[in-house]
Amino acid sequence: MTQSVLEHLKNAEGMMFGRLARAAKVRIGHRTGIGVTVPVALRDALADPSQRQLCARHIADLAVDPRIIAEAETLLRRQQLYRFASSKLMAHRGSAAEKVCFYAASRTLARASDQRRRQLLLDLPSDKGPLDRFTLSRRDGALVIPALDWTVIKEAVAEAKEAFAEGSKSRAGTKKFMATAKLPGDPMASKIMALAKHPSVLRFVGKYLDGLPILYRINLIKSENIDIEDNSSQFHHLDPEGIRQVKIFLLVSDVDDDSGPLHLLKTDASDEVQVKLGYRQRRLPDTEVNAIVGTDRLVKCTGASGTLAIGDTSRCFHFGSRPGKSQRYIVMLQYLTPFCEEFPVDADKVGGKFAALAKDDDFDMRLLGASR
Repeated sequence: MTQSVLEHLKNAEGMMFGRLARAAKVRIGHRTGIGVTVPVALRDALADPSQRQLCARHIADLAVDPRIIAEAETLLRRQQLYRFASSKLMAHRGSAAEKVCFYAASRTLARASDQRRRQLLLDLPSDKGPLDRFTLSRRDGALVIPALDWTVIKEAVAEAKEAFAEGSKSRAGTKKFMATAKLPGDPMASKIMALAKHPSVLRFVGKYLDGLPILYRINLIKSENIDIEDNSSQFHHLDPEGIRQVKIFLLVSDVDDDSGPLHLLKTDASDEVQVKLGYRQRRLPDTEVNAIVGTDRLVKCTGASGTLAIGDTSRCFHFGSRPGKSQRYIVMLQYLTPFCEEFPVDADKVGGKFAALAKDDDFDMRLLGASR
C-alpha cells in the first residue's frame, strides 16, 4: 500500500471507512485497524493521466445524479483508491459514488474486454423479436411490457408452469416467503434459456449495459405472499451486485395488486433517495422513501401471464412479495456487466451460474461468465 493511501487512512474519513470494512468482514490491517488492498494494476493504471481520463468518461457515461458524479470525480481526482478498491466492501457497504468509481475503474482496466463485448453485441444474429421495439431508459430504469404474442415467451411460460407443477421445495436463500423451482432437464436446452439467450433479448439488455452482458442467473420463484419478514426484500432496497444490472421478470401467473407484485422506483427518484440518505446497503421503510420522493415514480409490475417486468435493480429501489390473497409465480433472468463489484476490480475471470456449461467459443464463454 502506498504512503499516500496510508495518509488518507489516518484521517477521520478513513477511520469511518475502516469501520465499514470491519462490518463487511473485509480483512483489516494489524496496526491501523484498517486495511483495504489496492491492486497494483489499479494503482498503476490510474497514475496514468490518459487512463484517468478514460475512467472519468466512464463515470460521466453512467448518467446518474450529478451530485453522485461530482463525488465520484472527486474520489478519482484525489486518488482515494482505497475508497473503492474492494469488491466485497463495495457490494455490501459502498456508497453510490464509490460504486460508480469501482465500475469505471474496472472497465478502464478491462479495456480490451469492454471493446470485445461491444463488438459481440453488434455482431448478434439479426433474429428479430418484439423486444427490438423497446428501450430501457436510463432515466427510468424500469419498464413493464404487456404480454407479447411471441412463441419464445409462450414456450418459456409453459415450461415454467410445468417446473412449478413438479414442486418448489427449496427456499430462495433465507427468504421464508419465497420458494424456487428448478430448470427442467438440461438447462442449456430449456425454453427458458432460449428466451434468456435470444438475440432480441440480448440486444435489449446490451444496449442498456453497453455491451454483451453476462447471463448470471436464472431463478424460478414462487412468492407465498403470506407474512412480512423484517429486514427483507419486502422493503425498499438496491441489489448489491453493481452500479448497473438488468433483471427481467417473466410473469408466469397473472399478477395483480393481491399477488404481492414487484414495485420499482425509477432511477431518477432512486438517485434522490441515495443522495438524501447517504445510502449504503440497507432496507428502507416506505415512509422514509415516500417522504423524499413520494409515490408518483413507483412502477407497479402487474399484468397477465407472459408480461415482462424489467428493471435495473441496482439503480432502482424496489420491493415485492408483500402479503396478498394469491401466490405469484415468475421467472427471473439476471444480467450483469463484467465490471460490477460481484467480481474483483482487476479480475481475470468472472463467473455465473452457467459458466461451467459454456461452449468453447468466445461468445458463449463471455455470455455465461466463463470469460471476462
